[in-house]
Amino acid sequence: MGFVDHKARKDAADMFGRLLGIIVLFFPLLGGVLVHEAFAAPGQQLGQQLGQQLGQQLGQQKEAPFSVSQFPTQQILAQQILDHPEQGVEAIPRSQTFIIGRVSGRARRVIPRLEAAARWIVPLLKHQGIRASRVIVTRNGAEMKNLLRTGRVDLITESVFLALSLEAQTGAKILLHEWRGGKASYNSIFVVSRMSTIGTLADLKGKRLVFEDPGSTTSFLLPMAKLREQGLQMVALANARDPVPAGRIGYVFAGDEKNVSAWVARGRVDGGAVSNLDWDRQNQTPLRFKKDLRILFTSQPVIRSLVLVRGDMAPDMVRAIEKAHLQFATDPKAEELREKHYRVSRYSKLTGKSAMALMDARKLYRSIKDLLK
Repeated sequence: MGFVDHKARKDAADMFGRLLGIIVLFFPLLGGVLVHEAFAAPGQQLGQQLGQQLGQQLGQQKEAPFSVSQFPTQQILAQQILDHPEQGVEAIPRSQTFIIGRVSGRARRVIPRLEAAARWIVPLLKHQGIRASRVIVTRNGAEMKNLLRTGRVDLITESVFLALSLEAQTGAKILLHEWRGGKASYNSIFVVSRMSTIGTLADLKGKRLVFEDPGSTTSFLLPMAKLREQGLQMVALANARDPVPAGRIGYVFAGDEKNVSAWVARGRVDGGAVSNLDWDRQNQTPLRFKKDLRILFTSQPVIRSLVLVRGDMAPDMVRAIEKAHLQFATDPKAEELREKHYRVSRYSKLTGKSAMALMDARKLYRSIKDLLK
């Protein structure tokens, strides 16, 4: 039996863990709940902490082979980071840390946007004792609901139906109306082939529809609300070739709104739904597909996006957040956010027309809340 240098093995494992931690920091797309720090400290320290944790675990398994399955999940790592600030950096209490959340399957694209939002708002909350920020991206609404319930997220902006679901299931408070790209609202457009004989939504019985993904407002949730409103029954299909039960409408997901128009134009499905904004953008609905499509039905508009805060937030903090956002449109320090990230143009109070629009959205939400886990 050969000699095993356990110290050397532990050192190697620790180094491997550090490298892996840095990879986790710069490529935050590994699933689960992802956390990125926005402390005014070297960014590598988060990677070092993750690496130390992983290295310690690997070092303890002296005789076992390396296995990715032995690593803690991203959700567990995120919880450790939240509860135990990194070594070498002054421990900043949770009460002095502002945490911004987002639900997205595209963490690598979303995190820089959230960091920009954090850089803008944290200085405006100094008088509330805020000294640092973190951003958290979850892959689904269920994970975000858990974070909101347990006070691990302070603020989140979301599309209207997910926002209503977060409000209903976590006690989060809807605070403001978020305008994106200068738009307060958007709507769904049902499209079919130009040569199709389908004339009404009722004619879709026995047909197949394609939507973007289960979380899309205008390419799933709003269309489903309109179909259910008309008493039409829907059934999920494993793929576009599956048979549709008699008297029902089958549906599949394309994974991207660009694919919706392509699938309908190429005859893979009988119809689909996209947002009016994407219908008007050539990069989302290319002319080569659009020329073979026609609009079957246009829904009423719904609010584009909402700002929510956790339900137990102190009133003074809520007012400070509201004040900062209401000044967003004219704040020169928010220019990066307005022009580069999310294309958010302004925030407004939910009064008048927007309050009525939110009331209408609540009615639609009741018919589809089972789709929002």
